[in-house]
Amino acid sequence: MKFDTRSAIILNRQVNTTGNVMLNMPAALGLPELPALRMEDYAGKGKGKTAICVSAGPSLKHAIPHLKRLQEDAIIVSVGRTFKLLKSHGIRQDYTLECEMFDWDSVIFKDLTKEDVGDTVFLYPPVVAPATVQAWPGKKVCTFDLNAAELVGNRQAMTGGNSVSHHIYNWAAEILKCDRVILVGQDLAYTEPTGETHAPGTTPDFPEAQKAEDANMQNEDWDECQTQDGPFNGEKCHRMDVAIEGGIVPAGPVHVRTSPAYKCFRDLLDILIKRHKT
Repeated sequence: MKFDTRSAIILNRQVNTTGNVMLNMPAALGLPELPALRMEDYAGKGKGKTAICVSAGPSLKHAIPHLKRLQEDAIIVSVGRTFKLLKSHGIRQDYTLECEMFDWDSVIFKDLTKEDVGDTVFLYPPVVAPATVQAWPGKKVCTFDLNAAELVGNRQAMTGGNSVSHHIYNWAAEILKCDRVILVGQDLAYTEPTGETHAPGTTPDFPEAQKAEDANMQNEDWDECQTQDGPFNGEKCHRMDVAIEGGIVPAGPVHVRTSPAYKCFRDLLDILIKRHKT
């Protein structure tokens, strides 16, 4: 698999991941005055149930009415940047997860109160930005990876990933052990004619430098689109073949506009789905 390892190099230069882990330990392990919830308490709770894992791809805006309709029949696990958007539409979230390592990411939970988050459980890996953990005013569970679990003597561990979508899928399939996992907003491509990278309402006020860095990553190494027609005809794009089930299958592969990072995310997601078989 041709994974992009540049992100790990960049992260180690910009953030002290060990420092994040140490700063998160009081919340992760619990204090006498504030006991911590544990992954063990949630193991197998999804057996016999369906989980809907909600990511922040552009197509999410089309899924909102369906999520409202189906929310009573499924466990909903969202990525952190969609929490406020889903809540504003009256969609209950059982779990929300964030894995970004930089403190500026805490803006996604800015001004939330205990009443706002209710019974939603915030999930976070040990390396997440401490400011984000502190910004969540409700229930929290640290999703210890194997190494961290061994370090603190935990029996339960969870596979991680290189995107927040990998983490929420692993929570639903590996920890909750849901019988069925449905991915929503997991586009891995720019699926809207306007070419946006995320659904409206899921892009908070991140620093301008971070926005510029993200835009640069999304726009590198383009090829010519090989589509016959459609919104991206004649534009630059990355080629990613798409399997179409049902409906009319076009002659030849379908190409969508995507990025190197999204292609790497797809590779790992393929591996995780084959592993969990869910």
